Amino acid sequence: MSDTGNQENKRYQEVDKYLRSQMNADEQAAFEAEMEQDPSLQEEVEQGRIFLWAMESLDEDELRKDLMRTNHVIHKVRQTSDVQYESTHRDNQHIEKGTAKVRSLTNLYKNVAAAAAILIVFIIPVYFLFLQNPGPEELVDRYYKTYPNTLTEIKRSESEADGQLQSIMALYESGDYTKAIAQSNKLLQDEPENNGLRFYRGIMYIEEDAYKKAIKDLERVKAQEESYHTQAEWYLALSHLALQQTEQAKPLLEKLAQTPSDYQQKADQLLARLED
Repeated sequence: MSDTGNQENKRYQEVDKYLRSQMNADEQAAFEAEMEQDPSLQEEVEQGRIFLWAMESLDEDELRKDLMRTNHVIHKVRQTSDVQYESTHRDNQHIEKGTAKVRSLTNLYKNVAAAAAILIVFIIPVYFLFLQNPGPEELVDRYYKTYPNTLTEIKRSESEADGQLQSIMALYESGDYTKAIAQSNKLLQDEPENNGLRFYRGIMYIEEDAYKKAIKDLERVKAQEESYHTQAEWYLALSHLALQQTEQAKPLLEKLAQTPSDYQQKADQLLARLED
């Protein structure tokens, strides 16, 4: 790779690292100082920010439509640039080499080629990622989100058990599920009817890929707890899918798809994907 190519690749990596907040404090300060002095770098960062935002915001149907539009645009750009190049090449044969006009045209073609290359490089992998027929485990990865902590939102008394619950949910929110499970086990021994905590332990088990244990907790919550009944059905369905137990997941999803809730649309979409 040429020195120019190496520099461009390094710059791309730096922009990506900056946008993903992966720089340390010194690297970030140096990068932002460089950005203040370099308008082209500012533009690259803004373009990268827009791209990342778009990829996070688009749902699958929107992405499918955008991919089709992008493919059409690439085709038109190629056709137009080929025609313009032939015409301009003839028109500029009499222009002295190295003039500003030739340099401008050369830059134009480079920009068109670079834009097309970027679209192809990014769009093709995304196309295969989103439009292939995923299996149950891939669908779980796509639809699963950690349930937020609502258990300790309400102000509680200062009992020892409440202090333990606060500690457990703090670990849950920090992502330390192993410790949170260990503490949950102790508290549930003393409070076996605490199905709110049992629901969250089920989520912790999912986070730890212990789906059979998650199913056991979520089945009990589904049968006994009104507050987390619908949520338990959703995560129970995902747990079955993670174990490729599609037949056990489908009745749960069918019920959710027929019941107004935050999961109704997702359940309907997931059922449709399972039928593909």
